[in-house]
Amino acid sequence: GDYMERKHVKFARGMVPSKFEKLPSGQVKVYVNDAEYGIFDTVLMAVGRTGLAGQLNLKAAGLDFIESNGKVKVNEADQTSVPHIYAIGDVIDGMPELTPVAVQAGRLLVRRLFGGATKIMDYTDVATAVFTPIEYGAVGYGEEEAIKKLGKENIKVYHTIAAPLEWNLSSERA
Repeated sequence: GDYMERKHVKFARGMVPSKFEKLPSGQVKVYVNDAEYGIFDTVLMAVGRTGLAGQLNLKAAGLDFIESNGKVKVNEADQTSVPHIYAIGDVIDGMPELTPVAVQAGRLLVRRLFGGATKIMDYTDVATAVFTPIEYGAVGYGEEEAIKKLGKENIKVYHTIAAPLEWNLSSERA
């Protein structure tokens, strides 16, 4: 974000546009709460997600539901607090919100429930990436989580900074 702001990218946080209008110039007029917010050459919108599991009246089924984030807790086998109710994907608390991860968890759950398999989803080394002018990627535990799960004496932490390939091919630097 810092790099992008130095390159005059304007960030508008904590608001949700209500309308976009393409102008004859090719620019985009952005409205917030139906009032004009500004005119921009390019608009990139990133919004967070909130689980809507609370709308399913899960408490009526005896299921523990986390009202603050709209998610449910599951054990390592994707079981909720009610043993015959399972959950996968974005609705589960503390797991990556990534479609391929949910698909794989679903496949494994179906194989366990109906095919006699025993393999459970391993969320440890799920790769994540953010594709912006400054790419970010991670695989495995973050430092704090690794210390919590494995103990500080059992981990080694390495830090590095890598410049995007396009920067190495260009005379312009960050």
